Formats: sequence, structure tokens, C-alpha cells
Amino acid sequence: MDESENLDAIIREIQFLKRIDSPYLTKHFETFLRDSDVWIVLEYCGGGSCADLLKFYGCLEESVTAYIIRSVLKGLQYLHREKKVHRDIKLGNILITDQGEVKLGDFGVSGELTFTRTKRNLIVGTPYWMAPEVIQRSKEGYNAKADIWSTGITTIELLCGNPPHYQKAPMKALFDIPKLQAPSLDTEPFHVATKDFVRSCLMKIPNFRPTATQLLGHRFFSTCPDEGPLLTLLKEKNRHFKPHSSKRRMPRKPKKQDHHIEWVLTGSMGNAWRNKYSELIYDAMTKVWVRAINDQAKTGVRRLRDEFVKAETENCGLSHAIVEELWYLLNALEQ
Repeated sequence: MDESENLDAIIREIQFLKRIDSPYLTKHFETFLRDSDVWIVLEYCGGGSCADLLKFYGCLEESVTAYIIRSVLKGLQYLHREKKVHRDIKLGNILITDQGEVKLGDFGVSGELTFTRTKRNLIVGTPYWMAPEVIQRSKEGYNAKADIWSTGITTIELLCGNPPHYQKAPMKALFDIPKLQAPSLDTEPFHVATKDFVRSCLMKIPNFRPTATQLLGHRFFSTCPDEGPLLTLLKEKNRHFKPHSSKRRMPRKPKKQDHHIEWVLTGSMGNAWRNKYSELIYDAMTKVWVRAINDQAKTGVRRLRDEFVKAETENCGLSHAIVEELWYLLNALEQ
């Protein structure tokens, strides 16, 4: 893709973001250009992502899962009506507002489905959630049914704590997903409706999968609570992370071209972001723990992580200072 094609793709993406009108998709506020970078300001979802929620709880109940997936399907219903395929449905792209509402985000890899070209054959997305037809890149390409497969995988992840094939290397998963039998919950202790919903989403032949609209009528959602259950879960999770002071230490050497960006981060979006530093430290150290190669290293990382969280609780703003100093150090090393 040359520069002109790339620019056209960005413009089309921004035009679509501007016309989005769905409570189940993140809203677009502003787009501006800084040097050769395009900055897109989207709706802030203070509850984080469903991936954050799963890190804390491990897995979720069927009723809570149904509530989340129902919102995902309503977002997909809107996208598919607009001839768009999301192409990267996963927990990290399912966002939660401060009020416990669920919204689909990250349309950076979404694709247009025009009336003249209703199929795509690019491999885009995250391996463990990819539909078989996306990986195989068949002549027929793929369509909105690829999002339905990813929704089924995400449902399994919410209920069980991990997506199928998660223990495999990404390349191994890419080979196995088209070749092996579709994942299921048949051997798991879940309701019949839950198992049937997942089975419907994960049909190997795309045309056999229901549409988002059809799935919204599935009996799986009969257990879905009318009131959002996520607000209670968010409060319980956030209770373990004490927010630090809103007073912010400004950068020691602000760059002239960064003034506009700094202004954006010191507004209401910045306050909400700074209040999450202790949780970000916890999440980052958890990822380091996962990458540790032996039990001794894992024990050391876990102890260090717990000390960081404890220090933040006793000294509000310490995590912010750590992140800021690391940021300056990394910038210095790169220069």
C-alpha cells in the first residue's frame, strides 16, 4: 500500500468514525494531525476493558457474560448494517464506561464491506480469536460472519478465563484453528443454552453461523440481567486500587510541539487516566510475571508487584512518579 492509498484508508476510517451513532460503539470526538501522526480522540471508557476485568476475577458468571456479549452483538449489528467488519473482536477491544456500559472499540483494523466488494481476504486480527476462513484466505474471502466466530471465542474466554489454544504459540494456533474441530463448551458445566450459543457461533462453515441480529434472539440471553451487573464488579475491583492525588508533576523539559497534546492530557481525560496508574502498574507487573521463565523468577516478580501496589496505597502518586521516571529514562536511552 503506497502513501496515497494509506491516506485514503485513514480518511475513510475517520469518516466512518464521525458518523457512528450507536450506544454500543465508542464515539469519535476529534481528529488532528501532528507532524506525520494522526491523533484520533475517542470516547473515554473509565472502566477499562473486559480483559482488565478478567485479570481480576479470572472468569465471569454466565449471566454477566450474557450481558457483555449482548452489547457486543448490538455493536456488531450496527457495524454489519453499515457494511463494516470489525475483524478484531476480543476482550481488550470490549470497553466499559464508568457507568458499567459495554462498548466496542478499536476500529483500527475494521474493514469496509461495500456493495461491489462484499468479501475480504486479508489476514487481520489476533490469532486465537480468528475465524478459520480468515486464516485460510480462501478465494471466497470472508465477511461479517468472521466477527460471529470471534464473538463465540470471546464468550468461551469470559466463562473459562482463556480463549481456546491460548497455551499454544500464535503460529501454532494459526495452523490448528482451521484444521481442528471447532471449540465447544460441551464438556463444561454450563447451561444448555450457553453451550448452544457458543456452538452456533463456532460453526466451521461461515454460512451456517447466525447473524448478529439472529443471535440476539437466542435463549442464552434469557439469563441476562436488565440492570447492568458490571458496575458492582468494577467497584469491587477498583476498591483494591487507591487513586493518588490529582496534582500532576509537569514534564521537566516540555517540547514546544507537544503543547497541544499536553493540554489534552491535563483535561478531564487526563484526570481519569492518572487515577488508573496503580492499576496499570499492577497489570504491567502481571504481564512481566507471565513472561518469567521459572518459578523463582515468577515469585520475585509477584513479590515486587505486590510491593508496588502496597507502596502506592501508602504513598499516593508513587506509581505515577515511577512511570514518569521510566518514561524519561527510555526517552534518554533512545536519543
